[in-house]
Amino acid sequence: MPSVPDDLFEQFLALGYVAPDDLKEMKERSSALGIPLAEVAAIGDARNDIPMLRLAGRSAAMAHARPEVREAADLVVPSNSEEGALEALDRFYPSLAPLAVAAGPATREA
Repeated sequence: MPSVPDDLFEQFLALGYVAPDDLKEMKERSSALGIPLAEVAAIGDARNDIPMLRLAGRSAAMAHARPEVREAADLVVPSNSEEGALEALDRFYPSLAPLAVAAGPATREA
């Protein structure tokens, strides 16, 4: 298994949630953390996500998103119920895959 830095998960989550229509906040946080926008990923499914998808260096739209949202993204992934966000993260950040394997399968409440 490849070596993964101990703080990779914290680095990955450092940018945190940014409201899709608050691009100024997204730019400021990425700059303050020294993360180029080219390395920021955005995942969305609604019209208000379009500016965020266009600004981020890597973007994915969920399969159930409207056509204009899918067109704004770099790639389209399966729907939420099919773990599309996880697929997007796997594709954008393959180095995180060892963390997912180490965590084991997700558990779901019925």
